[in-house]
Amino acid sequence: MSDAVVKKLPDAVTLSPEVLTTPIGESLMLLDLASGVYFELEGVGSRIWQLLAEQTAPAEVAHQISVEYGVDEASAADDLLDLLNELSASGLLSYDGGPAPSQPPRGPADTE
Repeated sequence: MSDAVVKKLPDAVTLSPEVLTTPIGESLMLLDLASGVYFELEGVGSRIWQLLAEQTAPAEVAHQISVEYGVDEASAADDLLDLLNELSASGLLSYDGGPAPSQPPRGPADTE
């Protein structure tokens, strides 16, 4: 994986201890006990959560996804970063150390 791809991913993430997971078919249901909100991860998202739960570093998760699903690592890393940002914004995980992940630029609709 290129250094540019690795640098935009956090070094590690911590899954919230307030999240319970249950597999249902090929999906993974997540219940955030703090908010009472359910989330569903399907397919690749479910596999990503599984790898993160095994304390796999995000760069390694991107590599593993690229191998398992036959996609290039840069695309896997970009998609992983998008999912990590969504999960973080929902309070399901937090970033540990290393560089902060790249955030999309704020548009006019995002300002007050």
